[in-house]
Amino acid sequence: MNSAARLPYFHPAPWMVIGAVIGIAMIGLHSIGHIVILLLALGFAAKWACRWHAANTANNGPQAAIWPSCGFGSGWGWGRWGGAARATNGGGAGGGSGPNEPSSGNTAFDDYRREMLRRLEQDHQDFKSFLDRLRRAKDKAEFDQFMAERDLRGTPTTEPPHNPWPSA
Repeated sequence: MNSAARLPYFHPAPWMVIGAVIGIAMIGLHSIGHIVILLLALGFAAKWACRWHAANTANNGPQAAIWPSCGFGSGWGWGRWGGAARATNGGGAGGGSGPNEPSSGNTAFDDYRREMLRRLEQDHQDFKSFLDRLRRAKDKAEFDQFMAERDLRGTPTTEPPHNPWPSA
């Protein structure tokens, strides 16, 4: 066989070193992956615990001040704009109408804010009822148009279909 066609022989030592380096790197990445997954799991557990607490204290217990990041108290945490916090403190934009709403220190501003939130809520309800009336009017117009087109075509006869088989 021609010597140019043969593959050169390499000693196994360099390949063993390269394999060891790759193996050590993989073990390191595996450990880092475990740490990252553990941190993510702890973060999600803390988030769920906070939301559970926010939903179950209903913003009326002394424990609400212990968990300010849940949206009760002065924090801007996960639950501030979430469904559980909104459902438990009376709705409104950001829970501004709750009984334990932190005061700005200015009673005139607080009264103005409460009145503005009340008016916005009323406007929202009025708009929803307007849209409902609009949808009903559109449905009625479409139905009336259908009935008018049907009457122009002529009403179908209500006689029974012809039975080709004589009754026995």
